[in-house]
Amino acid sequence: MKSIIQKYCFVLLSAFCIPAFAADYTQGDWKLSVNTNGTVSIYKSNKLLISNSQASFKIASTTYLQDQLSNVQVGEQSVSDNFGSGKCVTITSNTNDNHTVSHKYYLYNNYILTDLTISSDSQFESNYMAPVKSSASVSFLPSSNNKTLRVPFDNDKWIGYVANPFGSNTTSYEVTAIYNADSNEGLVIGSIDHTQWKTGVKVNTSSGNLITGLEVFGGITTTNGENGDTRDKMEHGAVKGTTLNSPKMFIGYSNDWRAGLELFGDINAIFKPKLAWSGPKPFLWNSWGVIQKDLNYGKARQVSDWIKNNLQNNSFHDEDGSVYIDLDSYWDNLQADALEYFVPYCKNNNQRAGIYWAPFADWGNDGNRSVEGSSYKYDDIYVKVNGQSQSIDGASCLDPTHPGTKDRIRYFLGRFRDLGYQFVKLDFMAHGAVEGTHYNPNCYTGIQAYNEGMAYIVEQTQGKMFLNLSIAPIFPANYAHSRRIACDAFSSMSDTKYTLNSTSYGWWLDHCYSYNDADHVVLANNASEGENRARITSAAITGIFTIGDDFSNDGSSAGKDRAKRFLTNANINEMARKTKAFRPVKSADRSDAAEMFYQKTADGTTYVAIFNYSFSSKNYTVNFSDLEISGSYDVTELWSNTKSTNSSSWSGSVNRRDCEVLKIATPCPDCPDPCSADSDGDGVNDCEDKCPATQAGAEVDASGCEIVPGEIIADFETIQVSSYTGNANIAIKEIRNNPDTKLNCTTKALYVQTNSTVGSGEAQYKSGIILQFPQFNTSDSKYGRYMHFLFKTTTEKVEFLINGNWDAKFNPRTKVSSNGWFDYVLDLGATARDVSEITILFDMRTGDNCDRSAPINDYYDNHNKYMYIDQIAVNNNSAERTAISCTALNDIQDDNNLKAFVNADKQIVVKTPSSARSDLNQISVYSICGRKITEQVVYCPETIINNRFCDGVYLVQLKQDNVVKTAKVLVY
Repeated sequence: MKSIIQKYCFVLLSAFCIPAFAADYTQGDWKLSVNTNGTVSIYKSNKLLISNSQASFKIASTTYLQDQLSNVQVGEQSVSDNFGSGKCVTITSNTNDNHTVSHKYYLYNNYILTDLTISSDSQFESNYMAPVKSSASVSFLPSSNNKTLRVPFDNDKWIGYVANPFGSNTTSYEVTAIYNADSNEGLVIGSIDHTQWKTGVKVNTSSGNLITGLEVFGGITTTNGENGDTRDKMEHGAVKGTTLNSPKMFIGYSNDWRAGLELFGDINAIFKPKLAWSGPKPFLWNSWGVIQKDLNYGKARQVSDWIKNNLQNNSFHDEDGSVYIDLDSYWDNLQADALEYFVPYCKNNNQRAGIYWAPFADWGNDGNRSVEGSSYKYDDIYVKVNGQSQSIDGASCLDPTHPGTKDRIRYFLGRFRDLGYQFVKLDFMAHGAVEGTHYNPNCYTGIQAYNEGMAYIVEQTQGKMFLNLSIAPIFPANYAHSRRIACDAFSSMSDTKYTLNSTSYGWWLDHCYSYNDADHVVLANNASEGENRARITSAAITGIFTIGDDFSNDGSSAGKDRAKRFLTNANINEMARKTKAFRPVKSADRSDAAEMFYQKTADGTTYVAIFNYSFSSKNYTVNFSDLEISGSYDVTELWSNTKSTNSSSWSGSVNRRDCEVLKIATPCPDCPDPCSADSDGDGVNDCEDKCPATQAGAEVDASGCEIVPGEIIADFETIQVSSYTGNANIAIKEIRNNPDTKLNCTTKALYVQTNSTVGSGEAQYKSGIILQFPQFNTSDSKYGRYMHFLFKTTTEKVEFLINGNWDAKFNPRTKVSSNGWFDYVLDLGATARDVSEITILFDMRTGDNCDRSAPINDYYDNHNKYMYIDQIAVNNNSAERTAISCTALNDIQDDNNLKAFVNADKQIVVKTPSSARSDLNQISVYSICGRKITEQVVYCPETIINNRFCDGVYLVQLKQDNVVKTAKVLVY
């Protein structure tokens, strides 16, 4: 993006260079006044924000300022790009040693971007480039209660955000907000480019409302080692080349500094888009909360089971109904086979396995050790300053650009990925961003090295893992799905307050990442119930929802009881699922945390969380105007489930060291009870109606879904399933509606697995299941003579008994294994008969199974076969059906030319003909009822649909010119 804009402006400048003179350039409410010496003043709505700002930079050890340069010229032209439409104003000038300086301002309607480029015929170096530097005083804010926000470089060592009152000087990292805490108006300024530089923002203020200095620059470090803000022991690395670029800076001013920071986050995500994530917001358990170094395989399994049986079945889960079980540090206590077995163990509990790793930190601190998966020694891959390895938190820093570090990344992440772990907590990431000597000769700075290492991490995970940063720099944000917003936090109110300090001023980071992370919730017995509620709420309003108590057999019963009380509040969990980070209602003082936070959702609901950090109860008033709403609302406190109707505001008392959560919704006193309403008039109330748009007059089942005459008699919504023999060892799993897409029609299918040897002889052969459904007669015109089973199977042979009788048996006498869906057709005979039961028998023998006199010993070799049944339908057509019922798509069927299957990560994979690569358009995935779930551009010859699909049946459609190909897949 940067190169495109720079090239565009350069062409413009060549055509429109004019002699230097004082001139104004406007775009919307913005005005840029350029002085004859190339310094600028910036106005918004005629309010002076920055006065006489000029470029400042170093070449080697010499510092230059714009007003010292010669040959100043100005060019202007329109610009249209991903940031919007506006103007590009370029100021060029020269140093006395023949360096060309190009200072660009991109004026858009809502903000300004600016950067600095220096070029020369020969290579030079710089470790300081400032597109904004002003020592002229301005006063654009009201007279009192003004603040400057200090944003930390990372989240290590319990550092936090600070809202410094005017009258002090502030050094912030990457961005700052200069704002009034009463009116909320303010200036947001910082870097959106985090590829080469650590950006510093320095603001000098005097009491009242005077800003006396502003500097925004690439090249900041604090050189007092690991206790410094950037953890460095040397100055910022010097970038080298014949053309050097500063970070691109954002300048925005609005009547709400919170909206300004959110816009800043959005512009960052335009410059470097978020790492793609189409799954739900994670709910998870992390072992570092309480178990920590005592982690082992037995405890991990016990935690998985306890969460499944006590929390996951009682509203604590993501929108897929799943929970990540994340093994933190000391996961290597598990033997290799246990680490492998844990993944399917979680999967069987409808959970996803997660793990932990620190890719840029070495706690061994023994340089003679061999690097895992590599021929290098650890001493080879340490980041060094003056020949000495650098360390933070007691761990040596690893060079992200070194091939040995990459070998180690490939070894560990490849192992986790191939075992099927779908979540990885990446810790101590700032170790990879320190300044020092790097292996890559073209890597001059810590941030350059960090970018190279993070890009390699993303490459190695292959899109199969949720990447969660723990201790990490705030930026860059495009290599992970989430980042922990603060440092370690456990159970106390001080932990909650510390975490919420970062939420108070860093909530907007989920505009750059998919989610923030409030760290694990621990419900310690030495914390009050109010503190437990507050800690849970702090996680629910910040980002991904992580719990951390010991739920193994050794865990305290009191802790488990608290978890069952506090982690199963359906309203709190639903709020956590549907929201992202909450805004602060008001700014806090200095390093404190805000007491009230809010968020408005798309359905018009406003949530408010109120925290009382003090040791005495406090009265609070929530003014609806502060929430950008007005009128009368129903207010429900979600922890106590108490309700009231309020106009203009809500007032109440919050107990000491406790919290309350308000759900504010539009009142509807005349709205009918949905369980007594029947919106589509099909005789099924809206609460139970799974097909709410049924056409008038249609015959429906108990779920309100249309019964198609002559078609479906069973779709496994109400069908009864039982074993055929008492010794049959057959696993049956009913695959339910997909909760993520809220489908109106069923996507449930039956999954049957013949998973072990039971019995002998005919007893083995006759193992099977019985399906019972409402009785019908084959002479009824509504039904018919031929019964169709929609199947997908790897069994060698399947036989059917009608009402327990062998005379209506369907015996294909051929191997029926298939990777696709197909229709088994049973001829029920010309004689009218009542049908209410089908018995399905599974042949466990090997070979072609045509000879029923095969030796008995062959029965036992054909295990772990499976079958999926989606529908049973009846009609008077003996031919296989060409259309699948219950879909809005026309003539959906399996097409042998379209191969679609499901991988281990529950992603749909579509194989497409490479010969038609240039003609391919897109792939769409639909529910079984024809509702489009997602659409994706085709990547030949194999396209992975990025969604992680819930259990269910899906239709895949490939559009190729005017040809449509379809396939049906089942996720289980």
